[in-house]
Amino acid sequence: MRRAFLLIAFLVILCGVLVGWQHRAGNRGRISPPEQVSVNLLRAVQQPLLATGHWLGDVGRVLIGRNSILQQNRELQNRLAYLQNENTRLRRYSRENSELRQLLQLPKPSAGTPVAATIVSFDATDFSRQIGIGIGTSSNVAPKDVVYSAAGVVGQVTKVSSHYCTVLLLTDRQSGVGAITARSGARGVLQGTGSNLCKMQYFDFHSDVRTGDMVITSGDSEIFPHGMVLGSIVKVEKDKTYSRLTAWVEPAVAFDSLSAVWVRTNANH
Repeated sequence: MRRAFLLIAFLVILCGVLVGWQHRAGNRGRISPPEQVSVNLLRAVQQPLLATGHWLGDVGRVLIGRNSILQQNRELQNRLAYLQNENTRLRRYSRENSELRQLLQLPKPSAGTPVAATIVSFDATDFSRQIGIGIGTSSNVAPKDVVYSAAGVVGQVTKVSSHYCTVLLLTDRQSGVGAITARSGARGVLQGTGSNLCKMQYFDFHSDVRTGDMVITSGDSEIFPHGMVLGSIVKVEKDKTYSRLTAWVEPAVAFDSLSAVWVRTNANH
C-alpha cells in the first residue's frame, strides 16, 4: 500500500514539473525539452514511415493494374506467335521459289511433258514413305508418271484423282528402280528400306563399286528413263557366303525439305 502511495505521489509531482516546464517555455515562445524530445523521436521515424507508405502505394497500384499488365502480356505473346508463323511461312515460300527456279532451269525430258507441282502432304513412317502433290488427272497426271526435282528422282505416281495424286518415294519399302553405277556401269536394283537410305543389290558379285559412286537410273524399265540421278553410295557390303554385293545409297533428294517437284506426264501412256 505504501509503495502504491509513493508511486502515485511521484507521478503527481512529475506531472506538475512537466506542466510547469511547458508553461514557462510557452511564456518565452519556445517548446519545452520534453516536447523537443518527442519531436526528435517522431522525426527519426518519419522517413521510414513515409518510405513504407510510398512502397505500399506502389504495390497497391501494381495490384490494381495487374489485369491490365496480364492482358498486355497476352497480347504481346499473341503478337510474337503471329510473327513467328509469318516468318516460317515466308521462309517456306522462299524455299519453294528457289526450288521452282531450279526446276525451270532443268532441261526438258526426252519424252513426256513436265508439269510443276507443289507438295501438300508428307507421310514418313517405317511402313510408308509417300508425298501428296496438288495436281491430278486434270493436268494429265497418271499412275507410273516419274516425279523428280532439280536434285534427282523423287519417286513415281501411284494414285491419282482430279486435282491430287500420291507419290511413292524412292525410300518406301515398295519402291524398286533399275539402276547402274555411273562410273563403272555396274547394274542392279535400287530398293527402298523405309529409312533415309536405299539398298542396291548388284547382279554381279564382282562388280566394281566404291563408296562415293553416283547411282543413276538404268533405263531398263518403261517407267524411269536412263540417266536420272538417284543418289550416291555411302557403304558397300560383300557377303561371300551368298555371293551377294550390296551398296547403301543416300538419295540425292532431301525429301524432308522438299516443297516443289516436276511430274513427267504423257510419257508412259
